[in-house]
Amino acid sequence: MSRSDDERIADILDAADELEVIVGRGRLAFDDDPILRRAAERLLEIIGEAANTLAGETTARYPHVP
Repeated sequence: MSRSDDERIADILDAADELEVIVGRGRLAFDDDPILRRAAERLLEIIGEAANTLAGETTARYPHVP
């Protein structure tokens, strides 16, 4: 079953919230912890995959969002 654009946008927002927590730990923690780096990488993948599968109608409504 295909996910709706609303679900995909929710995935993007959830991943962004989780990335905020990782960023909040600071650069030193990020550089020193390979698990944090892998987590950030996966969250960016989730954002990219969700964004790439949004319907054209949805992306057309928000032309200012890359």
